[in-house]
Amino acid sequence: IEEPPSYAVIILITTNQEAFLPTILSRCVQMKLKPLKDFTIKSYLTQNLHIAEKDADICAAFARGNLGKAIHLASSDEFRELFQKVMVLVKNVGTMDISMLLDCIREMKEQNFDIGEVLDLMQLWYRDVLMFKVTKDMNLLIFKDDYKMINETGEKVDYAGLEAILAAIDTARTRLNANVNMELAMELLLLTMKHPS
Repeated sequence: IEEPPSYAVIILITTNQEAFLPTILSRCVQMKLKPLKDFTIKSYLTQNLHIAEKDADICAAFARGNLGKAIHLASSDEFRELFQKVMVLVKNVGTMDISMLLDCIREMKEQNFDIGEVLDLMQLWYRDVLMFKVTKDMNLLIFKDDYKMINETGEKVDYAGLEAILAAIDTARTRLNANVNMELAMELLLLTMKHPS
């Protein structure tokens, strides 16, 4: 970095520029990169990788502006399996008994699912429920194909219940980051999802 060769361009990427010494930063040209818009990522996935539009919607929303992550998700069998399991869970949590919920948690642990991704998907689902409850506009949904189920969930759960579920997802994330037992944290979350009010 002090005396780079004339033919080279060195790119340093960070989310925290304070991690670099001032002597290094003084030799750098800073470029602040913003997350890409969801429609830009979706367009790339559908046009360049020929991903189905509904899958591209989900990957774009889940990637939160990171094209590389979206490409990875679109081609990942592990993410596809995780996605399917979480969708079964959020769609049926109200009718599942405690033993079935505990089985789901054990399965997540045995299959070594990324619990952060599980929570992100749950958050996106309930975001859609809340969005549709407020606007009744299915064009604003991420899970457009499931708008009937999203509408049904919104009719069963009031605003306070949805707020409680979204808060419980955040609480579960905080607990897991603090190394609380995963099964306990997820059990408390699923019980809130089952009985939100």
